[in-house]
Amino acid sequence: MESRESAGEMFPGRIVKNRYRLDEALGTRGGYSLFSAYDLLLEQKVVVKALETSGGPERAPGGKETAASFLAAARRAARLQCPGLVGVLDFGMEGETAFVVEEAAEGAFLSDKLAERERMSLKGFLAFAARAVEALEALHRAGGAHGDIRPEKVLLLPGGGVKLADAGYPHPSSEGGMISVVPGPPAQAEDIRSMGALFYRCLTGRDFDPALLGDGSPVPRLELGAEVPPNVARILAKALSRGEHARFRDAGELQRELEAALRRESPLQPALRPQAPQAAEGAALPRRPGPLGIKRRWLIAGACALVLAAVALMAWLVVLPLLRTKVEVPNLIRKNSEEARREAESRGFRFREGGAEYNAYFEADRVISQSPVAGKRVPKGSEIVVVISRGALTVPYLRGLLLDDAKAALKRAGLEAGEVVYEDTDEYRPGVVLGSDPPEGTRLSGGEKVDLRVSR
Repeated sequence: MESRESAGEMFPGRIVKNRYRLDEALGTRGGYSLFSAYDLLLEQKVVVKALETSGGPERAPGGKETAASFLAAARRAARLQCPGLVGVLDFGMEGETAFVVEEAAEGAFLSDKLAERERMSLKGFLAFAARAVEALEALHRAGGAHGDIRPEKVLLLPGGGVKLADAGYPHPSSEGGMISVVPGPPAQAEDIRSMGALFYRCLTGRDFDPALLGDGSPVPRLELGAEVPPNVARILAKALSRGEHARFRDAGELQRELEAALRRESPLQPALRPQAPQAAEGAALPRRPGPLGIKRRWLIAGACALVLAAVALMAWLVVLPLLRTKVEVPNLIRKNSEEARREAESRGFRFREGGAEYNAYFEADRVISQSPVAGKRVPKGSEIVVVISRGALTVPYLRGLLLDDAKAALKRAGLEAGEVVYEDTDEYRPGVVLGSDPPEGTRLSGGEKVDLRVSR
């Protein structure tokens, strides 16, 4: 009879991959079992997230296809290295169970905080929202998408930081089964709308009702209460909009508007002027007062202040002409090459294509990266060098091919074979490919490898 260990079942006390000791079951979240664990090699606490793929429908929400999608998402998250994501340290298969090892980030999930307190104050909301969208914008800028933004996927860190959990992982659908996330502009636009619904919950204490968009208007009619100023209500409505021209172009635009609203609600306190010292009643006057009764030390301080002001003025007069010759670099990311060239040259920059790469997250002929980066101030007439996407590479159908033929097919497709895992099977003779990870049809970027499962 097959043991729990050989079947890959996860339970406290088990050691996964001869390295991660499962110490405590933390329950389930989003279709995954969570465990507090300990990395025996690096001697540090971690979290293990497991997706069951055996033992019946209740333990196999998506079967092996979901496991492949789950591991592909973990691979993308590990490569992105975004500080706003819960870090992925390791991933793989243990028997028939796919698992991911993540950092043990300190903090509390937003869902727990909202359960304690119905809604956020305006200033607290704006501070949180700006940090949450900062994490989302970094994920989108790296070419990823989250796909399932909800309060239980948002981790609040001590000190006000925010991390997003489960970015890009398959998640349960309302009809049953699991939905895989396909990174790209449509998924990123849906992320922004989901973030808008999350913000609505934080401000009102109520879940967003899609019926607010039911009259055909691309922008919802929101009733947020008098305590929410019009500019914040407008940001929220724009985030929730499904209109092509009424919504935010990207998460960066949403982040900038939230930060501007935060500055308006919480301006910096003006510096307090030092009060002049007052003599106590009956106190003796100083023996050697300066002119007009001002103490000598105040005269010295005033003279120093005048000297510093003069130096600052001279420095400003020297720097001002240099600042006037500098201009802000435009954002060319995701524009096609001709649009990017026109945009750069219309602002006085020189434009050069520095290369082209296969990329799964950008359509062909779109700008993947640029140097210098958008927003930086550089001398007018500087050169902007961009890298252009050649589009995505697609994993071919490899099942049934001999190993060498499968490797050749991957090479023709512009990909490389990665790890080869041998499995016992009666279906094929030895050396025949049983499948690939990621599976056929998956869109990949240049340089990514495809692992192969081969009959022993």
